[in-house]
Amino acid sequence: MPYFRVQKATAKLTDALNAQDAAAFETARATLATEAEKSAAELVVVPAFRGKDVAYRNAARDFANLYVVMAANQLLQVGELLKQKDHLTKADAQTINAHINTLNTQNQKFNDAYNRTSTAFMDTYVPVMND
Repeated sequence: MPYFRVQKATAKLTDALNAQDAAAFETARATLATEAEKSAAELVVVPAFRGKDVAYRNAARDFANLYVVMAANQLLQVGELLKQKDHLTKADAQTINAHINTLNTQNQKFNDAYNRTSTAFMDTYVPVMND
C-alpha cells in the first residue's frame, strides 16, 4: 500500500535526523520524495470504492502529497543545514526546529485524518461477525 511505503521512508528520514547524519538524511529525503511522488501518483488513479467512496483513498493521497511538498521544500533546507551542523548559527537552528515542528504538526494532522478515515471505512464496509 502506498501509505505504508511513505511511512517506511519517513522512518528512515527520522533515524537519519536523530543521528544528525547529513548524508543519510539526504539519501532518506530523496527516497521519501520518490516514494511520496510514486504513492501520490498511484493513488490518483485508484477508483472510488464501490463507485462512490473516495475518502480513504483521498486521505492516503493527501498524506503522500504532504511529503511530496515537504521533501522538495522544508526537508531540503533541513538537509542543507545539517551539512553545516558544526557551524550553525542560532537562526539556522531555529530554522531547522521550525521545519521539524511543521513536519511533526502536519504529519500528525494528516496521519490522524488517515486513521479516522480508515476506521470509518472499516466500520462501513467490513461486516461484524458475532460468535
